[in-house]
Amino acid sequence: MLHVSARLPTRFSLNPVFRTVMLTAAAAAALTSIAAGRAAAMNCQAASTRQEKAICADPAAKAADEQMAEAFAVLRSQISGPDRDALVTDQRHWITTRNDMCGTDSRGGPLAGPSLSACLGRESNQRRLFLSGMPSEGPGLPGSIRPFFRKGKGDDRVISGLRFAAPQSDGERLFNRAVDGQLRNVNVSDGSDGDATDDFSMTLNYASPALVSADVIISYPTSAHPLDHHANINVDLAAGRMLAFENVFLREALDPLLAKCRPQLDDFIGAAAKADLSDNDMRESILKDREKLVRMSTGDIQRWSLGRRQMTLIIDDAANSRITSTCHLDTASLKPLMQPGFSLAQ
Repeated sequence: MLHVSARLPTRFSLNPVFRTVMLTAAAAAALTSIAAGRAAAMNCQAASTRQEKAICADPAAKAADEQMAEAFAVLRSQISGPDRDALVTDQRHWITTRNDMCGTDSRGGPLAGPSLSACLGRESNQRRLFLSGMPSEGPGLPGSIRPFFRKGKGDDRVISGLRFAAPQSDGERLFNRAVDGQLRNVNVSDGSDGDATDDFSMTLNYASPALVSADVIISYPTSAHPLDHHANINVDLAAGRMLAFENVFLREALDPLLAKCRPQLDDFIGAAAKADLSDNDMRESILKDREKLVRMSTGDIQRWSLGRRQMTLIIDDAANSRITSTCHLDTASLKPLMQPGFSLAQ
């Protein structure tokens, strides 16, 4: 999945949402060259950081970086004014995110060798997809979806996402309205004292002429208790409507889906959640409310991220427990629970 904001952590490996990509030193240096109207490949003779050296030492990572820089150059040539300035700023912010993401392993030690170059190459490829308006999976809609960038006046922070550049159908217009609806919950600094730009991230998981599936994450950095808000946008482009549960799954699929997801939701409704609430006199009532939320969310396809290889259910309890719990299921394993006519094209 492709995470499109430069400040939020990656959630799925949607995408995964969650901003990821790679503009290495080459890309950083490329910003100047690209400003002159051409893409620039990394100058490996000038590589100095371990990330730059790792890219130069790995042909696959270097190729991914070059392709990403080319996509950046193409997009930059297509926009102007404040949008172009916001794009360049977002790309620079991304460098820091990429360095952090690929800087350490799960134990906190520094990534090195093939593990480092693989991480950099993977993030670079995801950034290329985002800059090109292409999804992590599916045939995509080349030329139809384009990234947008908006920069705060007072804090230099950038929000970025994806919309249909010139919507032609009811489904495309519906997708844009859904994105705009999420953006209404986002503040972009006007430069006044204390005004801050929120974080807004989109992951385009899947796109085809029949279906678009995207995730949104919004967080509020000035909140006393910062919390990510998660939303999904699943549009049936062919029918020009939001997908409903019964468009994807059989009616009797709800309970089997709950059974498949329950082990992965242990932090929210299982033994781990109960232990966490052991000193709370209201724990049984809380767990009962959580069970209801899980059931309701499972039966709401707009709480699902759809992909050819994986489908992810997102339980977002921002209002009460401030917990987000996820369930990842292989799409192939769900075929018996799906409507016979529903499919995700290659």
